[in-house]
Amino acid sequence: MAMNKAIRFVMWNSQRLSHSISTKPSEVTHVKRNTVSDKSFADQNSQFLHHPKSSIPSKVFKKADKSFHKRLDEFRQTIKQEILSEILKSPHKLSQPYSSKATDQIAFLTKDELDKANENAQKRYAEILSSDPIPSMIRPDISKTEMNDPGLAWLYESPITFVDTSEHVSDQDRYIVTRHVNGTLINESHTERDKIHGSFFKKPEQIYPPFDFLDSDPLFSELLISDESDKLSMLDALPHCYSTDHPKFQQRFNQITDAMLNNTSLMDSIILSRHFIPMVERGLTDKNHDVSLLIHHLHSTGRLKIAAEISSMLFFKDKRTCRKGETFKAGQVLIINGKEFKIPADRRRMYKTHENNIKASLLCDVELEDIQYVRVEQTSPGENSFLITLKDESIAEALHNSGRGNRRFYNSQKFDIFPVKDQSELK
Repeated sequence: MAMNKAIRFVMWNSQRLSHSISTKPSEVTHVKRNTVSDKSFADQNSQFLHHPKSSIPSKVFKKADKSFHKRLDEFRQTIKQEILSEILKSPHKLSQPYSSKATDQIAFLTKDELDKANENAQKRYAEILSSDPIPSMIRPDISKTEMNDPGLAWLYESPITFVDTSEHVSDQDRYIVTRHVNGTLINESHTERDKIHGSFFKKPEQIYPPFDFLDSDPLFSELLISDESDKLSMLDALPHCYSTDHPKFQQRFNQITDAMLNNTSLMDSIILSRHFIPMVERGLTDKNHDVSLLIHHLHSTGRLKIAAEISSMLFFKDKRTCRKGETFKAGQVLIINGKEFKIPADRRRMYKTHENNIKASLLCDVELEDIQYVRVEQTSPGENSFLITLKDESIAEALHNSGRGNRRFYNSQKFDIFPVKDQSELK
């Protein structure tokens, strides 16, 4: 840990008020009373000795309405079950969190022992997939002047940092201040707090200092664009190097997941990992990631239920979806396309019917005879909306995702599908 040698450290336990001082990180000795007595020390620093709490909130999450959080919990459980089911049916090896201990073992087992091992493995899979959500906000700057007391300037030849060493105090709540030579008492910045925590209060499995490839922008950029780098391993290492509300964690998380979301060859690996749900949640709540290509890939690979769940969350606050107390007209769908939809010339020659009917059959992925009625309106330049009535009501309900909204693709062109609300039953 790089520290200014002119800075001395005083560590105290707020429960016992026992003090120790160190001039170097590797040396810890008792306080020498050549400057100030214990009594006067406590009196002069009572403003922070008796208030060992910082202003950092332990968890900072973006505020949202309760209905969205409830739906997000349901979404999380559904996606986890779908991923778990796929993992158990495939030879895919689930990437485990980083550990300094060996995880692969070889053993001869009886049938009962094998059944028990498989049961434990399924529980372990579920634990790994149960990742905590990533905070939507970066930790706030807490460096501030606690007190300015010029009368104490003569006491100090160099700055002294005071650190609460009490047990069961979180890194967020640990009180760390520095008394400067001019008598000013400063609440330390996150940068200095990270150095102190990493050196004196290192957690199990914590990596400090962080890996160079995560801390260095040039090295990280080189690895990110390389096809040889293991992006999942980079994600696995992140929470061991930084807290989730650390600006570097959020920057690297966004960069890695964006790289994976824009490369279809990497999508399967992140879908079947513990990082998938936090990544999708972050993309849906903060709009940090475009999930359109992901939804397209999920449809292409037959993961229709996961695609429908993500689409429903994507349109959760869209007024065109059905809310509580609202119903949709059976058999009808409203399809919005981002660009003017054109059909191939061979399709026009093959079918002797109106062009709009051909478009509707392609968008809904049904036969022409399944189309009952089509109405097309231009909602904006280059964008049309299709109001389609299908003969099969179940197909229509599946298309608009039971009123929750859906996103589908035709020839890589994006279409948003909504229900047609029953205006007569709206409350």
